[in-house]
Amino acid sequence: MRLPSGEVYKMNNADVCRVTDNDDEGVDDILKLRDFSEMSLIHTLRVRYFRGAIYTFVGPILVSINPYKYIKGIYSEKTMVSYHVTDKNAHLAPHLFSVAESSYSALLNRKTVYLFDSIYASHCATSVLYSQFHPQDTCSYV
Repeated sequence: MRLPSGEVYKMNNADVCRVTDNDDEGVDDILKLRDFSEMSLIHTLRVRYFRGAIYTFVGPILVSINPYKYIKGIYSEKTMVSYHVTDKNAHLAPHLFSVAESSYSALLNRKTVYLFDSIYASHCATSVLYSQFHPQDTCSYV
């Protein structure tokens, strides 16, 4: 492999990981990749982030990357309603509202729902958005 600087790196064929079209475009759910690895996870998150897609699923887990900028309409009432009243078979992009709807449905079906968060500052944002989506519920964190 030749770098733009002119340096040449030689690699063993066993160390080479082929990139598929899915890898290159960044999928909504990382578990849908042909080869799931730490590299494919990071690459997909990077590709989606640069496209402005800050949410990505890893199966039922939602990964969120702080965009450090305002994204118009991402938490609008129109967006919220689209996740709340949609057909369950419809494919919607990963979003906090999707997790909120799944959580709410699970609560109605008497399943246990846990919200995990590692950064105190995001507790506030997550709680506010969840409360807007389901005002009759309360948020608690583990």
